[in-house]
Amino acid sequence: MSTTIAAISTAPGIGGIAVIRVSGNDTLKNCDSIFVPQTKKNSLTTQKPFSISFGRIVTQSAEVVDEVLVSVFKAPHSFTGEDVVEISCMVPFSSNNRFCNFCWRVVVHWLNLANSPNGPF
Repeated sequence: MSTTIAAISTAPGIGGIAVIRVSGNDTLKNCDSIFVPQTKKNSLTTQKPFSISFGRIVTQSAEVVDEVLVSVFKAPHSFTGEDVVEISCMVPFSSNNRFCNFCWRVVVHWLNLANSPNGPF
């Protein structure tokens, strides 16, 4: 697959976390543009595969949207066989959830990604 795709990977309803999964060629670079790791020397492009980083999702103007855990799975050892990033937040999805609304808007619009036609992968 050459297109970067994104999907909400958490089932609708009340739950403990919210997860957005991104997969494709530019996944690491694109997600690096909105993720600021707690340890500044780490970027998603240099992060070890199968690892998790704590940090913040930020807007283009560096406003903090929420604190998150970001998991990195590098090709070919992922669900899709491509680079995959999972962005997890400790809140459930809701219509007024700032993290989910921002991340989904960024992933689908700001980064010009296509919504996955097959739903959550």
